[in-house]
Amino acid sequence: MRHPLRILLVLLPLVTSGCTGLLWRNTDWVDKPAANPDLRLFQVERQKDLLVVYDEYSERTKSIHARAYLLYKNQSRVEQNQRPHFENLRMALGLPVVPVFQEPMPANTNTLPKFCAIASTNTESFMVYSNNQMVSSHDLPMYSDPVGMAERTALSPVAVTVDTVLVAGIIYFVVIAPDNRCWPNQ
Repeated sequence: MRHPLRILLVLLPLVTSGCTGLLWRNTDWVDKPAANPDLRLFQVERQKDLLVVYDEYSERTKSIHARAYLLYKNQSRVEQNQRPHFENLRMALGLPVVPVFQEPMPANTNTLPKFCAIASTNTESFMVYSNNQMVSSHDLPMYSDPVGMAERTALSPVAVTVDTVLVAGIIYFVVIAPDNRCWPNQ
């Protein structure tokens, strides 16, 4: 082994930025409310819950999809940045609509319906009002994309194999080949 420093210098970039590193670096894809989430709420009286319908943006697919979930049933999941259990959008058909207003709140709160919601200007949260009193405040879901994680996990063995082959090839050409006189004369 004539040039251990040269080997170290060549291997260092591969170890820190090989295929495996590239696969897992900066790929925490998030699903979050779209810039304009088009928030809609519906009363689900039989479950004493609200159906929240909104537009979600996927960083992985760079697309917007309508989503629906039961607010109180999924409250703890949303608070923990976990994916809520989504419902079929058709669930909203025939349900009573809960009016949604945008901030700032109307100056005269006496004009508000008995039951309504106020969407924040940051588009990621809303407040539920009953009888002109705020009942609760909620954030729309924001969570790591589970499919992105599955894809990265599935591709990891391939990336590790490629990294291993690259490292072995560099070791061969830097350490073994020069000692076997297979290296071109300088």
